[in-house]
Amino acid sequence: MYRILIFFVFYNLNWLCFAQPINLVPNPSFEFYDSCPYKAGVPNYSGTDQICYATPWFQPSFPSPIIEASCGGSSDFFHSCSGAVPRNFAGYQYPKSGLGYSGIGLYLIQSNDGREYIEIKLNSKLENRKYCTSFFVSLADKYNWIATNCIQTRFTNDTVFQLDGWMKLNLNEGINNLNIISDTSGWSLIKGIYSAKGGENFMTIGCFDDFQIVKDNCIDPPNCGYAYYYFDDFGVYELPEISAGLGGEIDTLGENIPLQANCEGCWNDLVYRWWPSAGL
Repeated sequence: MYRILIFFVFYNLNWLCFAQPINLVPNPSFEFYDSCPYKAGVPNYSGTDQICYATPWFQPSFPSPIIEASCGGSSDFFHSCSGAVPRNFAGYQYPKSGLGYSGIGLYLIQSNDGREYIEIKLNSKLENRKYCTSFFVSLADKYNWIATNCIQTRFTNDTVFQLDGWMKLNLNEGINNLNIISDTSGWSLIKGIYSAKGGENFMTIGCFDDFQIVKDNCIDPPNCGYAYYYFDDFGVYELPEISAGLGGEIDTLGENIPLQANCEGCWNDLVYRWWPSAGL
């Protein structure tokens, strides 16, 4: 009986580890576009204010006459098709993967704490389950940028809007990053597990904390005015639930083996642990 139970555990763990997960984020690495984000005569500025070209991504703000592009917002989309990758107005960076990435000013001190966000409608609504959420960021290397910890995601049932184009969104349900990210040469992974209530259909990325509690470092004082980051490779995956017996445990020869699924890199390193005293 003991051998049968152990075989059952390893068989199911093996199936879960190698099953192909489904990413609920469309166009997760900004490869596809309606129009190449290009600005004639100023290739380094191609992609500024043009996040809506990376369909179906958009900035959650109403159109404003101060915004040059027709996207109705100032969040950015950089792609090699326009010559703005790897160099653009914000700095120099290759994509984490593929040919494109996005860029936003998480908060702009020089604009009265103005906020930029990007938003996406997920491929399907979240259920009352846990979901691995992950993405990569890189601090733009222009001299006056700020390194911050306020890099977050929020999930909502409906789309959200910045009524004045720059206001802070007051949303609480999602993933929070705790550490200040100051790497300008590589890409830093942000990940977490989100416990969905069910019905969430939109994901918004940006800084949602009050400026007074944000942790940051000025890279080149006193010239710091923007916390500007590149974003790439988003993922939202349903986390599998493993259960065997009462309380999610397997009882073998009087020893309980609790099973736990941890999200490490959101399916890149999905690890399953078991009680070491079982001698497996």
